[in-house]
Amino acid sequence: MKNISLLLFSLLLSISSFCFAQKLELVGEQVKIDGNEVLKYEKIQFYNFSLYDREEHEILYFTMNSNDAFENIAENYMILNFVNNDVIVETTDFSHIPFALSAKKVSQGVIQWLVKEKVIDTEGHINEEKLTIFFRKYDQQLTEKANKTEPTIIILDGN
Repeated sequence: MKNISLLLFSLLLSISSFCFAQKLELVGEQVKIDGNEVLKYEKIQFYNFSLYDREEHEILYFTMNSNDAFENIAENYMILNFVNNDVIVETTDFSHIPFALSAKKVSQGVIQWLVKEKVIDTEGHINEEKLTIFFRKYDQQLTEKANKTEPTIIILDGN
């Protein structure tokens, strides 16, 4: 019951946060903000996609690693790799994107989140200052924590 309440709260929070944002659409391979084509979208796999600027430079590679098809959402995480900026954000915070089994809805939610945080402007450019703030707010250093090894302590019983 607690998980359902948490999921509903996250869903409502996600919906309310997108109500006052610019209109964002994924039409084929185009990302349109307020009707203007600003980025190119390429779906790679179900929850993996890339965004390209107007000059065809890749600016974002997004991947979501989900375990057990959302049965244990605590083990799911997403990686936002800002390719040209050497910034990788790893997070388990899904509260900013809609919970959906549709790859298009998830992709649209991620892009809307980046626009709302002003990481991507309405012309499709990365704002490096806002990207730094975004990194500080949301990166959880998951890979670093996973690779960190703790010393093993062995206690021998002298009996």
